[in-house]
Amino acid sequence: CPDCAHEVLDHADRRFRYPFINCTNCGPRYSIIEALPYDRPNTTMREFTMCPRCRAEYENPDDRRYHAQPNACPDCGPQVKLLSRDGAVLAQRDEALREAVRMLAQGAIIAVKGLGGFHLACDATNAGAVNELRRRKKRAQFKPLAVMVKDFSVLLEVACAETSELALLSSPISPIVLLPKRYGGAVHLAEMVAPRTDTLGVMIPYTPLHLLLFNPETSGGETLSALVMTSANLAEEPLVYENEDALERLGSLADAFLLHNRRITAPSDDSIVRVMAGAPRVFRLGRGYAPYPIALSRDPREAAPQGCAVGWGPDMKATFAMQAGCFALISPHLGDQETLPAQAFHRRTYEHFKRVFRQEPSTIVADLHPGYHSRALAQAEAKASGAAFSDMQHHHAHLASVMLENGLKGDVIALALDGTGYGTDGVVWGGEILIGSPASFRRVGTLRTLPLPGGEEAVKRTWRLAISLLHETDDSLPEKAIANLPAELVDDAQTITELLRRKISCVPCTSLGRLFDAFSALLGICGEATYEAQAAIELETAAARHLRCCASVAPLQFTIRENEAGELLIDYLPAVKAALEALDEAELRPLALPVVLSSELSAHPAAQALAAGFIAGVARAFSQAAITVSQHESIDRVVLSGGCFQNKLLLEAMLNNLHAAGLNAYTHSAVPMNDAGVSLGQLSHGSACN
Repeated sequence: CPDCAHEVLDHADRRFRYPFINCTNCGPRYSIIEALPYDRPNTTMREFTMCPRCRAEYENPDDRRYHAQPNACPDCGPQVKLLSRDGAVLAQRDEALREAVRMLAQGAIIAVKGLGGFHLACDATNAGAVNELRRRKKRAQFKPLAVMVKDFSVLLEVACAETSELALLSSPISPIVLLPKRYGGAVHLAEMVAPRTDTLGVMIPYTPLHLLLFNPETSGGETLSALVMTSANLAEEPLVYENEDALERLGSLADAFLLHNRRITAPSDDSIVRVMAGAPRVFRLGRGYAPYPIALSRDPREAAPQGCAVGWGPDMKATFAMQAGCFALISPHLGDQETLPAQAFHRRTYEHFKRVFRQEPSTIVADLHPGYHSRALAQAEAKASGAAFSDMQHHHAHLASVMLENGLKGDVIALALDGTGYGTDGVVWGGEILIGSPASFRRVGTLRTLPLPGGEEAVKRTWRLAISLLHETDDSLPEKAIANLPAELVDDAQTITELLRRKISCVPCTSLGRLFDAFSALLGICGEATYEAQAAIELETAAARHLRCCASVAPLQFTIRENEAGELLIDYLPAVKAALEALDEAELRPLALPVVLSSELSAHPAAQALAAGFIAGVARAFSQAAITVSQHESIDRVVLSGGCFQNKLLLEAMLNNLHAAGLNAYTHSAVPMNDAGVSLGQLSHGSACN
């Protein structure tokens, strides 16, 4: 808080330069709690006995530290030390901070234990350090890294921020906020901090330890303006938060370890937020937000549902949601559930919630996908605990999630748009128009099917999706476009074309996320995705660049007709044909991907215009379909959910279109619109069906 930030830099204060200064207005909460009520004996701070002066503050009702459970000072509280890779103590207390800053300024990578776990830190202005961090962590080649800046003056040199975004950064939550990059400022971040995108994930120091890393008195002459602060873990593994585990698992990643002895019992990653359509939208639930409470009813006269329903969550971006009386509590981000360490982390956090909130689940709801690890784990937990088990279709859960967050009852129209979800017909869904409530749903519209040649591999090698798109448009087109690919892809592309012709190993999907990927490759923007949603993010980047220099956009045309099942079918073929004609007019070749991927996104202006036209066309088509359903069904409420709505241009265009048509449109704010919000929808279903 501002008072503690002032005191920690005040030479006359007894807590001068103490990295664990706190009061009732700030300091750790969730990360140190082992049981409720929130009293010191129920936290990991019980391991530190308060000195007489701290005890006097703690017991004085007029003191700012009255009943501040983590209250401590240099004489009685936690301390920092700097260790080498092999565990040798290099420095302690204040000297540990000074040595850590000196090493960072010289290009070292330091594992820093923070509030909810470890970060890997390096100088964000040092290209060599940033590249080495990527190499050691096996970070996806172009996946952006989060940055912590010294203060707001530095922030405004590297990013553009509105008042609402500055307020988020300076709030007690202090999340990572996604901001537009500022080019040409006085502070130059290394290019590989956030390559091939015009947004930057930024946070400011939110603990006294972080504040001291940027303090001139700490540096002894060295000056740090910005640090990469990325979660300390190997790819696909959970956040590291224990000292011994850090030394064992991060030894190949960090040059040294800045540790402290305040034990973390409940780890949590940094939260990620982006302001879109005039409101903060949470992309990742973590420190400051989770466990996030959502009221199960906004009617105070309504009794709490019986039992304790749990939404176990999906496989990707996993969270779980647990009912506690009248509230649903959503866990912090738990990572993808493909690895055993991630599954163990999910289980540990789940047991922690049960203990702290004193709940025994009576109903557990999992994803319908028969192959999900999360589903198998949920079934095992239900069998072991005696809880009832049920499953829920993925996009139905998206519908229920946004309804619960917005306090909606009755039936709504839902636009559930994402990358992957197992449909009731066994097809991969992701471009769906539904009608329903948490209890049940029916599909009334969908995107035209796009085959995934080679299955999941097409999600990474998005040029395959572009070939599929061309094949669906005209089976003679792929052969013509293959010549535009880099030479090393030609043989594979011919094989893919043959698979499409013979309909072998081609998984059907109705996913809008995959259509974004396909268009990104078709326009020569991104043909190989090194991290999730890279192709879609780069398509949005290209579109935003067009809109910055040209206010108008020509939406690509989609058609809407009825399919054999009586559902509305949104057909992308006219958009593909229009894009191919526009590329030809601009003398550009479809699928003309760069031979060597650069850290700079260099899409041609015509491709940028088509990217903007594609997003506008998608928004118009799905909006029009929702309007048609509304008129037919006499429902005027439309909810938007799914990872595609993390696209700022798509979300804002869709909301504008629906509002202009007189419909009431709702989406997420505090609950992620991506798969992290699925657990809340599952809980809502379990609670409704109890």
